[in-house]
Amino acid sequence: MTTLAIQESRINQAAQTFFVEAGDAFSLIRDERLYKESYSDFDVYCQERWGYSRRRVDQICQGAKIWHQLDASEQISVLPTNDSQVRELQRVDPEQRIEAWSDAVQSSVAEQPTVSEVQQAVRRAQQRAQWTPGSTAVVDSGPHKGAVIEVDKVENNGAVVYGSGSEMDKPYPFLAGELTIIEVAPEPEPLTKRPTLKEQNQALKALLLKVLTDAMMPQELTDQIRLALAD
Repeated sequence: MTTLAIQESRINQAAQTFFVEAGDAFSLIRDERLYKESYSDFDVYCQERWGYSRRRVDQICQGAKIWHQLDASEQISVLPTNDSQVRELQRVDPEQRIEAWSDAVQSSVAEQPTVSEVQQAVRRAQQRAQWTPGSTAVVDSGPHKGAVIEVDKVENNGAVVYGSGSEMDKPYPFLAGELTIIEVAPEPEPLTKRPTLKEQNQALKALLLKVLTDAMMPQELTDQIRLALAD
């Protein structure tokens, strides 16, 4: 049995059992160009051999990749069982997928969250990404309608946003649905690493060596510098 046939057998079995197997097999066929045994183009291979568009196959491959990401996380105890669940997770950044899936599992009354429950968890993850402390929002309803606030913190999976403004003496809790984001706080700039004392000494020695090489100095001063560098 050829390598292509082995991978195609995995796809046939996985179509009825587990979508991750199909995604892994398709990825291998695509990346290692195994389809060239019978087809010159992967798009044509997908369509003629499986009746799938290239876009659909790429979705299956991406779904398997996301499943493996979830499987590798120690935070995840329940894994998706179909690619419809995982397809919703493609709507958020990789770092938000574990958060969104965990939210969907915890919010579901069943062992496996429905696609709708995953969609809702994804929306909450997207919303939480907006409610970064320091972001600015306007209040759409309630006693503070029209007020512009700065986000202080978020609770209950993004359902409650604490904000403060000129009309409030202290941070006030708002429902996320009462607010419209105006400006998302920028990502904090990474702190510049301060060189250690050892690194500073090495830089100073390198500078002195350059001075010895390039500058015209009295021999006595040159000898003193070389003696200091030898310590």
